[in-house]
Amino acid sequence: MTAQAVVATQSVVGVLYFLIIVVPALIGMGIYYGLRGIERSLRDRRAGVVEEWSELRLTKTELIEGYKKNALRHPLNGLSAKVEVIKPSADQPVPQGSDEPITRRDETRFHVRLTVEGPHTAIVRNETMYADTEGKARDFAAHVDLAGRSGTLEVA
Repeated sequence: MTAQAVVATQSVVGVLYFLIIVVPALIGMGIYYGLRGIERSLRDRRAGVVEEWSELRLTKTELIEGYKKNALRHPLNGLSAKVEVIKPSADQPVPQGSDEPITRRDETRFHVRLTVEGPHTAIVRNETMYADTEGKARDFAAHVDLAGRSGTLEVA
């Protein structure tokens, strides 16, 4: 076999490997994450979720932590929330409050910390700062504060 034939064979094998292994794996991942999103939206609809941030879900009468069937549920009465933007330093990294692991790349980025407090409730969530992270966290906190004063969340 000539050198050109070997190179051509290797490139064909590489393309076949890509088509047989990588493409189906990517399609499978897309289907998995699509179904996961549909499942979450169905759970949100069944629970009457009005707003969600960092796996904290807000209904008209309670705050739900997570998507599991045994997720903790907190009545809205007496809850308050605050949002902080944090720039971690080498001396003081951002503490974990979310299930999301903080990677080395994230250590140099700003983070948004949402703290929800109330009777028998203390929740802290941290998310890496992106374009809309802070705004969504502030909206969520405002709704928690509003609902915490009256005990229910009135949806327009």
